[in-house]
Amino acid sequence: TADIAHQFGKPDSDGCHYILLAKLVVGKIHLGAEHLNKPWDGYDSARDGEDTYRVIFDADCILPYALILYTFHNNI
Repeated sequence: TADIAHQFGKPDSDGCHYILLAKLVVGKIHLGAEHLNKPWDGYDSARDGEDTYRVIFDADCILPYALILYTFHNNI
């Protein structure tokens, strides 16, 4: 989600944040830890129990299609 993406990103020198939207080919998904660097045998990707994170192990399964540029004001 956008709020989680915001937590991981740091603003640039102008205070702008970026989120890259991408379409994913997830294949067979393993319910597991997102910290893995390779999939389990027979699986193509992984997700956490809350379905918040997806881990795609093959960069060819990611299609970037939009870059969102925004500023964040904490006083809203």
